[in-house]
Amino acid sequence: MLELSKIIRSNKKRRGSIDFELPEIKVVLDENKAVKDIVLRSRGKQKELLKTLWLLQTKLWRKKTFLGGNSCDLQGSRRS
Repeated sequence: MLELSKIIRSNKKRRGSIDFELPEIKVVLDENKAVKDIVLRSRGKQKELLKTLWLLQTKLWRKKTFLGGNSCDLQGSRRS
């Protein structure tokens, strides 16, 4: 599944998709709930996989619902 996710992201990038991914932060609090530190949080491969598959599912649902498509187009071809 991770390999499929990489292929899908690669295809999106090749088609000119803009990546709005920003680093996530984690706010570390002390015992008094005051901000102690702010650190960058790494995004795991599992999160990337889930996001990629969620976006693909949403795209396919929109295509079927609004365009009446019956096929699952994984390559992202557009109608002219």
